[in-house]
Amino acid sequence: GVRPMRILYHHRTQGVGVEGVHIRETVKALQALGHTVDVVSPPGISVFDQAEPSRRPPSAIRRFWRRISRRLPEIGFELMELAYNGYALRALARELSQARYDAVYERYAIFNWAGASQARRHGVPFLLEVNYTSWSPLSRMRHSSLRSLAHRIDRWLLRQADGIIVVSTVLRRHLVEDLGVPPHKILVRPNAADPS
Repeated sequence: GVRPMRILYHHRTQGVGVEGVHIRETVKALQALGHTVDVVSPPGISVFDQAEPSRRPPSAIRRFWRRISRRLPEIGFELMELAYNGYALRALARELSQARYDAVYERYAIFNWAGASQARRHGVPFLLEVNYTSWSPLSRMRHSSLRSLAHRIDRWLLRQADGIIVVSTVLRRHLVEDLGVPPHKILVRPNAADPS
């Protein structure tokens, strides 16, 4: 059997669409294995209130984040992503000081370094789930003046991670061949579905 663990799961998403489904189902799968999972999300966000998102009006905080992400110039949006680390550092420190955790599990996001920092500070193993990197072609164009900072943070995060979970062999190859991540640190866990 698997020894039950207490896991602190951190993400910086709006928790809707496929991201919300993925986070929610990952947490549920860990719980089904007997683990206790606590989730740290951006303020006002919960992936667990999205059972039928098409039938629920978005909350005020979701409407605010959606408006900001669509209208803010790219450099402003990226500065907000960086600033989020201030909130996350405090939220993660609060959780890590109130309970003994076996791991911090973080869903990767560009410029998001708070989870690795607090895991190291509190002596807890750091697991990083990577679905893309700052080198990946994304629907949102990244501002060129902050791209090198995003790349540096990515390299630091990948070094800090005790284990890395990726969703494809293509992404694994990118981490190993392009970014020098030791292959033994990487687990490929493809996206899946729960038919029930």
